[in-house]
Amino acid sequence: MATDNTPAEVNKLLQAAIETNADVIIGSRFINRQGFQTSFTRRLGIKYFHWLNRLLTHKSIYDTTSGFRLLGSRAINLAATYYPDDYPEPESLIFFSRAGLTIKEVAVVMRERQGGKSSIAGFSTLFYMTKVTLSSILSYVRKI
Repeated sequence: MATDNTPAEVNKLLQAAIETNADVIIGSRFINRQGFQTSFTRRLGIKYFHWLNRLLTHKSIYDTTSGFRLLGSRAINLAATYYPDDYPEPESLIFFSRAGLTIKEVAVVMRERQGGKSSIAGFSTLFYMTKVTLSSILSYVRKI
C-alpha cells in the first residue's frame, strides 16, 4: 500500500512557485515516471493532448490532463472570469498560454485512484477526445 505523501507533493508545487514565480504550476507524473502512470491507452491520449497543446501554444507540457495544479493570482483572476466546465485541464492551458501566463511543470508522485471511477471509458473516450480537441481549438481562437 502506498504511503500518503500528499503534503510532500504539495510542497513541490509551492517550492516551484517560489523558485520560478510561474503563474501556473502543474504536478506532472511523467517527468520522473514515478508512482502511478495510468494505462497505456490513457497515456496515448495524454500524448495526443501534449501534441495538440504544443501545436496551439508552442509550449511542451507533458501532463496536460493533470488536475494537480497551483494557480497564482493572475491565473486565479483569469479562471474567475472564464474556466472551462467539463474537462478543463487541457483547454485551460491554452487559455492561460494565450493570456501570456507562465506555466511550469514539476515532477510529482501520484497514486492510483482510491475510489470512484472515471467518466472517460469505452465510447465516451472518443467523445472526450473530440470534445476536448474542439474546445481547445475554440479556446485558441477565442478573444481574451
